[in-house]
Amino acid sequence: MTIQITCLFIGVLIPLIWSAAALPYRQRQLGRVDFEQPRLQAHQLTGRGAAAWGAQLNAWEALAMFTVANICGFFAGLEPQGAWSLLCVLWVVARLVHGFCYLYFKVALRVASFAISTLSAFGIMVLALLV
Repeated sequence: MTIQITCLFIGVLIPLIWSAAALPYRQRQLGRVDFEQPRLQAHQLTGRGAAAWGAQLNAWEALAMFTVANICGFFAGLEPQGAWSLLCVLWVVARLVHGFCYLYFKVALRVASFAISTLSAFGIMVLALLV
């Protein structure tokens, strides 16, 4: 379970990384970071700042699906080594690539990494169903 827990931990850090990445753009584009109304301010971002915000939101959404997939794997009694571990690591790599592609406007790679991470999470659920 070490790999799964480590991947979940990294998955929790990913949206926080993209949130932090948006801070300099908030400062530069909008003059300050608004901690009182951060979501309203985020909607004013453009370019890379908006991309960092979008990467953060998408990372939270993907984390929910990945978490559910791992809960399914745990309760189904999947063997922690093997396919489950591989799919977890693949998910993390794909999610990291997704965020960088979001930030650097690599749309085709972003869509591909989104698909890979989503299929990885679904793959874990399928494994859980097959046990």
